[in-house]
Amino acid sequence: MAPEPFQYTPLAPQELRLLRLRWNKQHDGSGADTNRIYTYPSAEGSIQCDIAAYSISDCPPYSALSYAWGQEDATEPLILNQRLIKIKRNLASFLRQAHPDIVRTLCRACFVLELGPCCCGRDSPPERLTREVGFIWIDALCINQDDVVEKTAQIGQMREIYARANRIIIWLGPLSSHSDMAMDLLADLAERRRSADYSPLHFSTEDIVALQCLQKRSWWRRVWVWQEATTPGVPEEFWCGDKRLDFDDAVDANNYIDWNLCNPKEPGGGLSLTKTIIYNSNLNRMKDLQRVRRGQPNPKTRYDLILDHFIGLEATDERDKILAFLPVYQDLTGEHHQPGTTTLRPPPVMNVDSNFASLLHQLVIYILETRSDFTILLYCTTATTIPTMVDHCVHKLPSWVPSFPASAYKDPRLVPGCKRYSAGGTRHDDIVPLFLDDAKTVLRLEGIQIDIVIDTHEPRFAKGETGFYNTELLSRFQRWLKSLAKWFIDTTTGEDFDPGVYGNIDAANHALNLVLTCDVKYGEGESEPASRGNSLALPFFEINKNAVHEAYLQVDENSSSMENKVTFELLTSSPYSLIFRTANGYLGNGGAPEKGDVVVVLLGLPIPLLMRRKAEGWIIVGVCFVAGIMDGEALKMGLATEVFEII
Repeated sequence: MAPEPFQYTPLAPQELRLLRLRWNKQHDGSGADTNRIYTYPSAEGSIQCDIAAYSISDCPPYSALSYAWGQEDATEPLILNQRLIKIKRNLASFLRQAHPDIVRTLCRACFVLELGPCCCGRDSPPERLTREVGFIWIDALCINQDDVVEKTAQIGQMREIYARANRIIIWLGPLSSHSDMAMDLLADLAERRRSADYSPLHFSTEDIVALQCLQKRSWWRRVWVWQEATTPGVPEEFWCGDKRLDFDDAVDANNYIDWNLCNPKEPGGGLSLTKTIIYNSNLNRMKDLQRVRRGQPNPKTRYDLILDHFIGLEATDERDKILAFLPVYQDLTGEHHQPGTTTLRPPPVMNVDSNFASLLHQLVIYILETRSDFTILLYCTTATTIPTMVDHCVHKLPSWVPSFPASAYKDPRLVPGCKRYSAGGTRHDDIVPLFLDDAKTVLRLEGIQIDIVIDTHEPRFAKGETGFYNTELLSRFQRWLKSLAKWFIDTTTGEDFDPGVYGNIDAANHALNLVLTCDVKYGEGESEPASRGNSLALPFFEINKNAVHEAYLQVDENSSSMENKVTFELLTSSPYSLIFRTANGYLGNGGAPEKGDVVVVLLGLPIPLLMRRKAEGWIIVGVCFVAGIMDGEALKMGLATEVFEII
């Protein structure tokens, strides 16, 4: 008779379920009760497991699994607590590859010699790189996926569940024609690195194909696994088929490949450029994110660190991109522990059954209320030139909910390097965001109005265009630079050139150069550490008169001149931003300003915002660089502060 369907019993607060594989006991046919044969899976191939609930702070040592669920339906049978449940194929392949733990000791309570888990005691931590998994946490089975309340609570504890594990098993998938070769090769390269064997690498075609196939497995592209695999302080290991490899050994092997790519020992040694695809950039990016989550300093904002790693990753449900974001954010803020204690903060309450836009709204409210972290406002924009993860108009989201980019495009200078600037002064811990309505759609913050935008100049390129080695676009860029010089020199009033707040012609010319580069040195848009210092010195008066040396208007990818390098960088930084001028003559660079928009410095925010006044309040247009106010000058002008109600 077929077993009955498995039914979950509710979890208490701060509980989790743990799974344990079961040996299948069979008699050897001799009739003696003591003569038993232990198999796994069973002779007919069925997998049997037990599952039970434990307090998350007092549970047996366990492993945690990181794997790709797969797109197919759950069709594989699993016997769970002697009842039937269906699971997906990839998980079933892992459970067949794993083994129940082996304990060959006399149980002191029942005095029976057992092969398998002792019936009364708690186990020792699982050994590394063995097939015996002991207790294991697997999200698809240990969370009731049909219970929204439980799912919400368990996802809120996801970071803690992985952080408390004794090891994280990364299941890349079942055996394939090349997987054993790839895993053995990585193990060999790791050993060569440990033994300081830096002889040139020579890979066969089969080696290269094997490593490529391993990198193309779906696990590397799933958003949840990046949160799981970068959990700090927990040993990790890759499993693929019946091969196992320590995570750090895989990183060592990858670094060894990278070293050989860059440092061939002899002519013909190392790898040719056609073979560089065997270097697994995802692996080292994971290791870097893990280090930052552990507390390693980094000049970028925590949001850019997450976006750098999460953009482009896949999720069956788009909401997972927010839910997986949160544990990483909490690590980057050090938020998991109460100040001065080892007590874990309670996880935020986020309804996982909400739609994507609602979840994003909940996340930003949590960040603003819990951390008073206003840097998240730097990712707000109304610009239509940047594809974003959510349409604010369709979902009626407030403008202070960020429009995180949906692709890898971002300004490589301004927001990621916001720690370079201090327009609103240093962080004000006493500034608490105030929401004016129960739905938390109106945000109240204090700041200073600087000036009103009166004129703009077209962006360098239209949406989607790029300037990389494209003759037509380079020619268009040169025309754009000349038109910018004309726009800069000509005034809207028809009068002689007025340098405005900058005082003289040379200072105004320098200000425009600062605006074009956001006052960042050439080549350091994303460098570590980031540094201020404009490299550009375009003479716009001479350009307007066609009297400038053509070196400033030409881009040759083979030239090493500073003029060429700086001009080339202009092609790739902020290509869709508008240059604007204000009533008092400030020059700035922003995403989508319109005449009448206001430059605002919010207290504690390092970069100014362009804001637009509406009848109901203010909306955030986007960030901007304004020459002359990026280092806190506005706070010293004696201008009155006011409260902005941002909708």
